[in-house]
Amino acid sequence: MAKKQTLASLLGTNDSRKQVDLDLGTPALSPTVQRAGQYNVAVTPTPKTNSALQLAQALRVTPQILGQASNIAKQLGAEAAAEELNVEEALADDTTKGILGYDKAYQQGLVKRHFAMNEEAIKERFMGLARTDEALRQTPEEFLVTMGNERQQFVDELMEQFGGNENREKALQALTGAYVDQLRDSATAEFIKNKKDQAEMMVSADTMTIFDNQGIAAGLDYMSSELSAMGVDMKPSVRAQKMRDAVTSNVAVAIEQGQYSKAEKIIAEAEAYGIKGAGKLFGSAKGKDDMRQVRASLLKARSAVEESFSDNSKGVERYVDAFMQEISIQASPEDRMNTAMRLAKRAGVPDEEAEAFAKEVSTGDFDDFVVAYARLAQNVTNETTRDILNDQADNIREAKTKHFGGSASTIGTFSAEDMGQLEASIREVLDLNPNTSRTNLPMSVNGRKVNFQDPDYIEMMSRVNRDYEWATVPTQRGSIIREAQKSIRSKDARF
Repeated sequence: MAKKQTLASLLGTNDSRKQVDLDLGTPALSPTVQRAGQYNVAVTPTPKTNSALQLAQALRVTPQILGQASNIAKQLGAEAAAEELNVEEALADDTTKGILGYDKAYQQGLVKRHFAMNEEAIKERFMGLARTDEALRQTPEEFLVTMGNERQQFVDELMEQFGGNENREKALQALTGAYVDQLRDSATAEFIKNKKDQAEMMVSADTMTIFDNQGIAAGLDYMSSELSAMGVDMKPSVRAQKMRDAVTSNVAVAIEQGQYSKAEKIIAEAEAYGIKGAGKLFGSAKGKDDMRQVRASLLKARSAVEESFSDNSKGVERYVDAFMQEISIQASPEDRMNTAMRLAKRAGVPDEEAEAFAKEVSTGDFDDFVVAYARLAQNVTNETTRDILNDQADNIREAKTKHFGGSASTIGTFSAEDMGQLEASIREVLDLNPNTSRTNLPMSVNGRKVNFQDPDYIEMMSRVNRDYEWATVPTQRGSIIREAQKSIRSKDARF
């Protein structure tokens, strides 16, 4: 331990003992004459001060001087702590700094700065305990034990890291008691709140499951019973609002998933639900306002769907037609997969289901496509998406009958003259409208339907497609447009 310094050494004088001669001096007497009765008496007056009285007076003011010196030392210690550049390094120094309260104030200042610099980390250390999964499985009594253990570990860590100075250790103990104990109370309150919230979340999750499996009334009965059994101080109005929130959340999920019929059913059942002795769940002013907002959300969603339904349906129709043409011309699996992916996405099918569908129909014949398409429309949960997909069912069935219905047994049975006659019929249609879907072109000769996989048919269609490529090639389209304009200007043109 460092040697303690005395006031003499601090003031720069010798610290050793010295023999001092106390010379109080002899008071000088000056006789005066005073009257006493009828006689005059010479009396020596007593001096008003001497060395002894002066010493006594000095000793009386010494404590005041020492107190002032102590206050100055404390102030200097606090200032030194405040000016310390590296607090952590200063806290590692266990030597005593000065006397008269200087070190105590210095160490207290350092400790306060350490706590202030690490306030957020210390706060999170204790408050974070109230949010852990492990803590939320504990009872309030067990959580208090956990907090006590954490507090002691915190103190032990501080002492191990910064101990060695008596004044500093006292400051660490004092601030831990004031600061950490307050955090313990706050963390305990947070823990109790989190336990309550956790229980309510579990009840809400179970309620949603019952809504789907047993209906709205059964779910609300369960929720009311569980909230009452939780033992929390919950007003009936608060419990009713939580039940309404569960209903509105369920409706919102249905709307988000495009299940508008389901949302309507939830609303109807919820409006009919009554609380024993309190009337309808949505019968209060607040309940009616909540229901108005829910209905407005549903109406808005339906309106948005109606506006986009026609465009999306036409888009899907184009992709369905393009895909059937790719089957007809035996396009590559990659091309078929890309078209099928666009088809499903335009209808609103989620990414994962769209990818699975596109991969499935990238190979196989027309019948495989019909089965996969029907399964996609049946399994999709979004009502709008299902309606858009089902909108094309008639077109697919028609294509099955008109274009893809030829028996495989007819392959190779059509003569060159038959194919020439079919080609002429096809070109006649395309001359009128080059963008006519290939699945809407003639497929029969003299009442006999050609199989789209017939090699002679495929070769013939390759010629046709090549000749009518102008519908998509700008350089060729220009000349054809000019010819059409010339024909329109002809004096023989009639409209």
